[in-house]
Amino acid sequence: MRPSAAADEAMEWKHVAIFGAGLALGITLGAGVALITAPQSGAETRAGIRRGARNAGGAVRGASGDAWLGVQAEMRRLTRALRRRKARREAERSLQAESTELP
Repeated sequence: MRPSAAADEAMEWKHVAIFGAGLALGITLGAGVALITAPQSGAETRAGIRRGARNAGGAVRGASGDAWLGVQAEMRRLTRALRRRKARREAERSLQAESTELP
């Protein structure tokens, strides 16, 4: 005979509860082992994390600044190219106008 749906649901929740208890125990044991085997004090660890965050922030600012400089350089290059193209078209129109005026 097959167990009822209520029994199936109870069994599923039991599995979830066992998994959750195991997860909580694992997290607790892992944190304890990390505290016992830590190579430095909590204050030193926090200072290291702050220093790492500051360095990462500087790297991000530097990378974004480099990217912005690249965008600016590309915009200048495109502006010069468009100006050259415009000057070339005006010169061609001027030559065409002069050639049509000649007898």
